[in-house]
Amino acid sequence: MAIATATAIAIATATAMACDQAGAGCRSPPHPGRQPGLPRLPAMAFSASGPADGSRQAGAPAELLDSLLNPLLEDFEASFRRGLTLLPCCPERVLASAQQAELRRRLQRAQAELQAARALRAATPAPMALDMATIAPWHALVVEVWSLSAALRAAGVLPPRRDAPTAASDGDGAGLPG
Repeated sequence: MAIATATAIAIATATAMACDQAGAGCRSPPHPGRQPGLPRLPAMAFSASGPADGSRQAGAPAELLDSLLNPLLEDFEASFRRGLTLLPCCPERVLASAQQAELRRRLQRAQAELQAARALRAATPAPMALDMATIAPWHALVVEVWSLSAALRAAGVLPPRRDAPTAASDGDGAGLPG
């Protein structure tokens, strides 16, 4: 959790620096609970003041944002795939079928949201961060996948190997428990 918080702070800092560098209007009006002048990070919001040729803005803040956010998004993607790989081997004594269906639905929705966020970031000429309100549910799903993996092991169920591709996974689960 501390790593996610540190990453969020670094992403917010990089976004604020990128907005300042680009001269974008990323500052929000003051309201209770936030100091005036702190950056507002709306969900998947971006600055439209990018280069005319459509290329992404270069520079240290944009590179910092990408260096922090891209590996995080890759980890989310791998964890969601791993969860979808674990569900077919999950007996009802570990997780009821209705709960399995709900988790599958949430994992598939999170994959779609992640794909949309990546597409928006790639299509935007200016640096773009994701709001914590977008990332927090993804983090909760990662924790659920870890818990499911632990529950399967405690029940004596051996989940599929990470390097054995299945219909729900391309086998990339490096760094994930299970």
